[in-house]
Amino acid sequence: MNTPRRIKKVLEALFLAGFFLVLLLIGAELASRYILGEYESEFEEVYQVDRTRTPQPYTMFGAKPSASVSTNDSPLIEHYNRLGYRGPAPTPVKPSGEYRIFILGGSTVFMGSRKWEKGPSIVELLKDIFASHGLSQVKVFNFGVVSAVSGQELARIVYQISDFEPDLVIMYNGGNDILVPISYDPRPGYPFNFMAYEANPLMQRDLKDYPFMAMALLGTNLGRHFLRWYLVGQILDVPRLRRESGFRTFQWEWEIAKSYVVNLIRGNKISQVFGAEFVAYFQPMPHFKEPIIGFLEAHHDRGMSKTVIRFRENVRSLAGEAMASKDLNFTDLSDLFDGIEEDVFVDEIHPKHKNMPMIADAIFSDLEDRGIVATIEAQANKNPK
Repeated sequence: MNTPRRIKKVLEALFLAGFFLVLLLIGAELASRYILGEYESEFEEVYQVDRTRTPQPYTMFGAKPSASVSTNDSPLIEHYNRLGYRGPAPTPVKPSGEYRIFILGGSTVFMGSRKWEKGPSIVELLKDIFASHGLSQVKVFNFGVVSAVSGQELARIVYQISDFEPDLVIMYNGGNDILVPISYDPRPGYPFNFMAYEANPLMQRDLKDYPFMAMALLGTNLGRHFLRWYLVGQILDVPRLRRESGFRTFQWEWEIAKSYVVNLIRGNKISQVFGAEFVAYFQPMPHFKEPIIGFLEAHHDRGMSKTVIRFRENVRSLAGEAMASKDLNFTDLSDLFDGIEEDVFVDEIHPKHKNMPMIADAIFSDLEDRGIVATIEAQANKNPK
């Protein structure tokens, strides 16, 4: 057999092999969509992020206004108001005698527990406590957003809450400010997934920087099921971001805490400009609870726990200085569940619904200690209906 015929045979064999390989991959892809279904992480299944974390200007993301959300493991249907938050939306003009409280935070404020259990949120519980004290003129509005950090909440005060004549602004947070840089974008103070915005292929000016193969595979069901985190790492280059931010160094931990406390101070000052009082509450997490029982006991990452605990130490130090200079109203609720001999949390941040009333009670008691409840009562007596 001469050389040209041999080359032709080889090329024909390669073509047939490639053709059948493509058919095999197409068949596997179609079969995976039928057998495995479309890929969704557990988080996405619970919160349906296409509706609870849609892009928004300035605040980065929030729930889609007037959207309905349901999940596979619960019949609960959730309707959001015209602003994209749970519960009633404030009216553009505040009625006479109404006292408005806005609560900002992440998913613990937005929903409460991580699972779609039927149960009131912190916001609803706090509103009920005020009503039980005869203060039905107090309206408590839920401005919680899944995965939000303190910088985004600061933007919400400026771009949204300021329009609604707030009387009291509450931040209940801290957890996302430390968990996001540990597990997602490692840069202190950056919102969840900001690195994904930066890695948008449309922003790549040089073709050699465009992650063509990773993007192509991520567009397949097989790629998302079996290579998701590898492909995401190729696109986002998380190792580089971690190196540049000093990931897991003491300075990195300090900068995260500093960014968080500075945002609280700014929230305090901005709220006062708009005529509102401000209080920040540092939320409890299983890493802070003694004794360690349940979720954290089963999934204990000593490295993460040490980082989270040092974050609290830094926050306490910085917040203490800010309170001493009258720049911040801050209450540390991180050890609220200490001494409870049972499992309180369902994951690294969300308490079970049955434990949510303790949080609402603690916030109300703190507002009493600060004289805010007495001020509301005095206003009610001055302007009876």
